[in-house]
Amino acid sequence: MEYYYHTEFMPISIYQLSHKLSIIALSLACLSMLLAIVPQYVIEKKIKQLNEITQNDNSLISLEVKGLKLKFGHKNRDIDSHRLEEISNLKNLLQNFTIGVYVVSILSIFLGIYSVTKKQTSKIGVSSIVIASMALTWEYVAAGITLGVAVIIAFFLFINLS
Repeated sequence: MEYYYHTEFMPISIYQLSHKLSIIALSLACLSMLLAIVPQYVIEKKIKQLNEITQNDNSLISLEVKGLKLKFGHKNRDIDSHRLEEISNLKNLLQNFTIGVYVVSILSIFLGIYSVTKKQTSKIGVSSIVIASMALTWEYVAAGITLGVAVIIAFFLFINLS
């Protein structure tokens, strides 16, 4: 007895499944990197703007000498409750994005590990693992890049001054 299978009802082969999972892992890794960078920058910028608005510019002592203004001490002003509520909402939103980055990155790492075990898609899997790991540690990566640039500038200044 022979069995005839129609091609559209054939199950997906393991290679096709691992390839699709590796592409999904890479897509999720890129999404996690995007979620780690963009919302954090935008929301923190908005929080800084709201904090600057709430600070009062009235000083206790003001001195002006030949067009140069010096201000000492600032009067405390009650911060508008609406702005405080908006700042706390933005901080909660930032925490939600951070949790989303963790979930998406960890899922991407697991899918990347699965695709690394399949030899055909190991390069894509390793790429997704690296990108998702960078998304998880983005604050430290950005700090490391900043520190590296500062060290290079210091070296150039030291070499030119010598």
